Amino acid sequence: MSSLDKSGSLQMLPKVEISTLVRLKETNREFQKQVVDAWRDINEEFLRPTVVPMPLLMCVLNLSRVMDVIYTGGDGYTHVGKVMKNNVASLLIHSIV
Repeated sequence: MSSLDKSGSLQMLPKVEISTLVRLKETNREFQKQVVDAWRDINEEFLRPTVVPMPLLMCVLNLSRVMDVIYTGGDGYTHVGKVMKNNVASLLIHSIV
């Protein structure tokens, strides 16, 4: 919905409906369910013998782990916060070797 302000310019009026919020929450829940299902699939596949070499599977698993750490709780790659900075410091500066 739009309206004209005192200067005559067009302003967009934000309109958030309850149904939109409900759809967003349902969508978020579905994405979370898919993430849990994907982790379950990954873990199950590691328990079965396969023709794919284990080093390749480990690369995929480690990439999945990194993505989980970066994107759990928001976009830690684009919007680097204190948590992500601490993760990087723990990995590179305070590593246990």
